[in-house]
Amino acid sequence: MSEPQERKQDPGDLTPSEASAATKGCMLGVIFIILLIIAAVVTALIVFALNFFSDENMFEDFEFTLFDDITEFFESDSETDSDSNSNNTSDSSGVFPQTEEIGGLRITVNNAYFNESNDRQFIVDANIENIDRDYYSPSVTAFHIFTENGNAYAYTDDSREINNRESDTGEFNQQLEVGSEERFLIAFHVPEYLEFDVEKSLIFKDYQDDEEASFDLQ
Repeated sequence: MSEPQERKQDPGDLTPSEASAATKGCMLGVIFIILLIIAAVVTALIVFALNFFSDENMFEDFEFTLFDDITEFFESDSETDSDSNSNNTSDSSGVFPQTEEIGGLRITVNNAYFNESNDRQFIVDANIENIDRDYYSPSVTAFHIFTENGNAYAYTDDSREINNRESDTGEFNQQLEVGSEERFLIAFHVPEYLEFDVEKSLIFKDYQDDEEASFDLQ
């Protein structure tokens, strides 16, 4: 019986220790390449950032443009809120006071506004002065409001009640002597279903001389 022959190692074969060392070398090479790629990306980002922020004027333009955009946003928002609440503010958009002379009377519209406690009640604050008429008795029926869409509004009985609550107002249907002047508050009811936020005028009718004076309320 022959003895087993010892296998000779091929010159190209690696020993286990050599194979392990070769594997580790490959892994280190891969890691090194990855690190080089990361370093290149970081370097590129740094160069881009330096070039971007080195231009001082460009940075300032960006900063002020952003600030202007923010300011315009809040100003626009404020204007929108103001428009949405226009029916609840105290003043109309007309320019006051407005004065007209008619038939020996001087009519001055001081203001026009919605009642803060009743947003369906529109109030006109007006003065009537008797310049040279022998006899004149102020009447609330002389005032009307007409809008551009064809709606007409007459006074309400609340006018007398509102005048009675104010200490510096006159009394309707009482003689106004020549040279004297009184202030009056005339109330108008504005139904919810009618559009009132349009151009409108206050008309004062002088029934004695059949003349009219017009005042722009918006």
